[in-house]
Amino acid sequence: MLRPLSKNLSPALVILLVQFLFPLAHADVSDWTSNWTASRFLESSFDVDPFDPRAMMRGSGDVDIGSGIAKFLGSPRLYIDKGGYTTSAGFENVEFTAYGTYITLGNGGKSYSGLTLAARSNHDNYSTDPCDAAGYYARIYQNTGECAFQKEHYHSSSTGTVYTATRRTPCFVGGLPFNQTIGMKFKVTTITDSSIEPAGSVLLELYLDENDSGNFVLKHSSVDRPGEWLPSGGKTVPSECSIGDGDTVLGPRNVCFLRSDGVDTTNVVEWKDASILNTLVDTTNGGFNGDPTILGLQHQVFKFEGRSDGWYANLHNSLLKWNMQFRKFEDCPQGEDMFVSAMTLSTGAGNIYIKTTPEPTEECRSDPNIVCLGEGTLHISLDGGKTFLSQPGDYHSSSAESKSARIVAHNTYAACSRKWHDYQVVDSSSTSSWSHLLRENDRHRQLAAAATVVEKKPLQLLLDNKLQMIDPNECHDWIQERAVSHDLFQQRGHWSTIYVETPLVSFHVEYRRSDFNAPTCNFQSLDAWMTQVSPIMEHTKSWNGILGETKHKVFSKTNPGEEVLSDRYELLRGSHDADYEVDGPFGTYFTASQENDEPNKKEA
Repeated sequence: MLRPLSKNLSPALVILLVQFLFPLAHADVSDWTSNWTASRFLESSFDVDPFDPRAMMRGSGDVDIGSGIAKFLGSPRLYIDKGGYTTSAGFENVEFTAYGTYITLGNGGKSYSGLTLAARSNHDNYSTDPCDAAGYYARIYQNTGECAFQKEHYHSSSTGTVYTATRRTPCFVGGLPFNQTIGMKFKVTTITDSSIEPAGSVLLELYLDENDSGNFVLKHSSVDRPGEWLPSGGKTVPSECSIGDGDTVLGPRNVCFLRSDGVDTTNVVEWKDASILNTLVDTTNGGFNGDPTILGLQHQVFKFEGRSDGWYANLHNSLLKWNMQFRKFEDCPQGEDMFVSAMTLSTGAGNIYIKTTPEPTEECRSDPNIVCLGEGTLHISLDGGKTFLSQPGDYHSSSAESKSARIVAHNTYAACSRKWHDYQVVDSSSTSSWSHLLRENDRHRQLAAAATVVEKKPLQLLLDNKLQMIDPNECHDWIQERAVSHDLFQQRGHWSTIYVETPLVSFHVEYRRSDFNAPTCNFQSLDAWMTQVSPIMEHTKSWNGILGETKHKVFSKTNPGEEVLSDRYELLRGSHDADYEVDGPFGTYFTASQENDEPNKKEA
């Protein structure tokens, strides 16, 4: 049985699949996207949105919905429930996005009036159990323009509330401007690596899009460490609460919510384009996303624009040359129209070239019996571009040094597409084509000595990581069908998955295309991640290139001690994109290449 790309996928999920600004996120049954087109009016606490049973109004005032806008009048809250799915534990690590416009304070605001998002909370149950109000807030204050985080511990209608002090940073001088649409992206993430922060710490991040362009920049971040962020005003959390004074809020929770605050309904805030995305977080792999967004090796996430058809050095050292090519797609929105269209890998196992073409090859177009990758628009070369393969398969090649490279390529569909890779090295006493691989268990890449890897069958590569796929349940059924029918390489599809294995480094590549039924932004995109690195390569000096320079932390030149995570001009030594441009697919020279790291970089 062959499945089309979008089988059983709602339009909202398809939209999520092509918005890859933060590639470590993945879709989950409790993910949510606003649907505010139809007109309706919520005017009482506990009113449920008739078009969205997961959305409920609380607080006071009104919510007027229609034409893509949710207009908050007064002090309402719009709670988004996890969905009630039996397979959904709730909202834990999330990326909560919404665009807010402060229209007017009307008859007056409050000291905490502003644009507010709240996450990781059971606030929907506070009237029954005030301890359930625990959660995290991100806010832009209207009066001061400051961005802030705050933690709520307790909310009782009779005995009051318990909050921490706010953690603030300047964002808008003179206050939050009226009638300016501001995108907010609030990320809440539990830090699982105790070598980075104490166990149970929670990372809070607020990204802003200040001109409604779709480009988000990190503006504020803070870590809630156990025992540090205490209640303010001399208050304490009642002893019956499981989350006590200074405790962090951990685990999945029921709701996230949008909020506004005013003295009456003349206070008006408009929200649009809201979404909640559950995220899986990995702090070890590095790569690029197709738009192109660079995922640094030390938590960095930043845009690198480049020029259309230009080739750029992504990672260069003495053992690996990894280049990528950009292509501009004219019918996509400005600022979102550049994608990675090709990549090359040069190692001791040979020269690998992966490229896309706007049109399918003549063979794939003319012969209905041939199954091609990406319907004939994705091509792989194992000999440096002399010849290309366009069909799914399990391919091996050897260089003159007889060091084998393996590529497994097959078509997939949306539910089985992945944005995160689970690193694993399997010990075996049997003969293996690799040895001494790096097991990337943590951010510091602890080495697994003398490990060997058994070459896995293509279906096993899928089964090993199905939980990290867009829709694990549906994808599991699809994989089982392939196992029974032995037809993985006979599957047709517009999207494809590629595994690249060499003795020194391995990669996972996802090929994605716009929705061919409604191509409003007709793009082709390669997303690529390193998945395994050998100890030899790990300790190779002078990692150069766009990704290579992120191997070491970078600290702010203007704010000493502050780690730079999103400013491309501070993260990279080359101030111009052209400083990383090479002269072709396998070019090796670029201006920004250096043998030594700059003084403000240090090992993690």
